[in-house]
Amino acid sequence: VVKHASVGGQPCNVAQNQLMEVKPCGEGSCDVVKDCEDGVWGQWGGWSDCTKSCRGGFRLAHRRVAKEANQCGKPAEGVATKIESCNDGIHCSGSVDCELTEWTRWSDCDKPCSGVRERSRGIKVHPKDGGVPCGSQEKATSLSEMEHCPPEPGTTCDNPPPEGCKFGIWSEWSDCSATCDGGQMSRSWKVL
Repeated sequence: VVKHASVGGQPCNVAQNQLMEVKPCGEGSCDVVKDCEDGVWGQWGGWSDCTKSCRGGFRLAHRRVAKEANQCGKPAEGVATKIESCNDGIHCSGSVDCELTEWTRWSDCDKPCSGVRERSRGIKVHPKDGGVPCGSQEKATSLSEMEHCPPEPGTTCDNPPPEGCKFGIWSEWSDCSATCDGGQMSRSWKVL
């Protein structure tokens, strides 16, 4: 992500499995082969353990290319890792959720329209025994807020419209997994 959304802009929303792509490479012949053989994915491995026992987490499953395509075959295409949520509906017994303090008063503005003002809050109660953490979707993550100073009474501000999220460029392609008879290489977006 090159630029996060400004106040009022559209935030980034990227699913985990959209951050990497795979493409064929090394498709030249190692040996002269008469019959084309396509690349084949291996079986999906079992799901990993859920990252949380209650209040939701995630788990992963992986697979590898079991057979590379030969010179005239098509490489295996698709994702090598999949992700899903788990234990979403399980309530943690005896858990204590994060609790935040009230917001402080906005700071004074020294420059109407072009200046900024801020306010903050703290963590009143830290989570324990599987309680909802302060950085979860169920609890607001920000401990401070900043905004443009409002105009003085009877005036207006000429502020630019809010900007949405902007993604960076793809990383460089990885090295090819084979120099001939078909291989794969991948690249990904780096989320900052």
